[in-house]
Amino acid sequence: MKDTLVQGEELLISGFGKFSVRQKNVRLGRNPQTKESLILAARKVLGYYETASTRVLRQQQIFQSMGNSGRRPLLILIFKPNLQFFQAQ
Repeated sequence: MKDTLVQGEELLISGFGKFSVRQKNVRLGRNPQTKESLILAARKVLGYYETASTRVLRQQQIFQSMGNSGRRPLLILIFKPNLQFFQAQ
């Protein structure tokens, strides 16, 4: 799995989601404590996109975690988490 991602290919796990390595460009950032501007280097990050079946299961868990209040939420936000903790070399 790791070798596939390091080579820059996408990794699809059927019924779970798709992982892909994306290139982030150099950009201007700011230190929030000192307000000092700095240049953030280019880097590679791991992106994750869940499948529809995984999304439905996650939403069902949200409903179940609400308990037996008999009320449903007015709005459920559907989002695609972007995991950026992996750095490919």
